[in-house]
Parts: sequence; structure tokens; C-alpha cells
Amino acid sequence: MALTPAGVDFLRDHIEDHTYQLQWWPKYQRELLLESHLKYAGRFQLTIFLLGNRLNPVTIASWYLGRNMLKNQAAKRHVAELIRAHMDGKLAKYEVYVMHATRANGDPPSMFEFRNGDKIAQGEKQPLVTPCFAYENLATTGMPNDWDHAIALLTLGTHPAVHVA
Repeated sequence: MALTPAGVDFLRDHIEDHTYQLQWWPKYQRELLLESHLKYAGRFQLTIFLLGNRLNPVTIASWYLGRNMLKNQAAKRHVAELIRAHMDGKLAKYEVYVMHATRANGDPPSMFEFRNGDKIAQGEKQPLVTPCFAYENLATTGMPNDWDHAIALLTLGTHPAVHVA
């Protein structure tokens, strides 16, 4: 499905700017990102890939919802459950290909280290690490974070517009 100019802008400004240029993504994930309908396996694989490459969960939810990639409530609930499991640190048993790890100052390293000491290496399959700030969420602090907001977007059905042709 072709993207409208607004969809292209969102892809460039909110996805590529925080991960890596789409042309350099692994082919399968690139194809999944541009699908018009994500089925169960595709939803799982793309979502953990995007989370593993540190894309903001709100951006993930906005992309999926704005492009109508999740065709029913069960699909939305599935992605919300994946985001919640990531926030709770329950997806570390899965591995993801890390495209473009960066240091806090934006410099490309051979290794990226989270504040809690977990390390990931660029270009390798790595455990799906949850950033330590994800644990600072509605359940633990009383203040919602981006994971909480993404879950709300998916379960309440409100979303910013990302239009496709």
C-alpha cells in the first residue's frame, strides 16, 4: 500500500530518525512495516524488532493504528500485551537484530550499554532488553510512561492520524 506524503513524513521523522533508514533494514522487517494488515506472527516479529531497536512504543502504536494495520480488537490487544510485557521485562528471552545502536550523545558505538549495565552490540542478534526507565511506569510510580500511553492508544482506540493512499 502506497504511503501518502503525511505517511512518508511520519516514517522519516518518527521511525527512520529513531531507528535507521528503511533501505538498510532487514528485508522481512521492512516488508512487515509497510504491510496493510499485520497477522499474528508478523505483529509479534515486527513489534519486538521495533522495541529492540528502541523505537518509542507510542510511535509503534501510532503507526499501526494510523495505517489500520491491526484489523480487530484482538490484534490491538495482542500488540498492547507485547508492549506491556516489554515494559515489565518479560521479553528478554527473545532475540532481535539491532540495526543502529547509539550512545546517549548520538555517536555510533560498537556496543551500547543501558544504565542498568545490559549491553547490546550493533548488527547482532541480542536479547530484547527493556530500558530501565520503562520500569518507571503507572504501576510503579503512579505516573504513566510511553509504554502506558501506547497501551492506552491501542486499548482505547484513539490515535493520531497517519494516512495512507
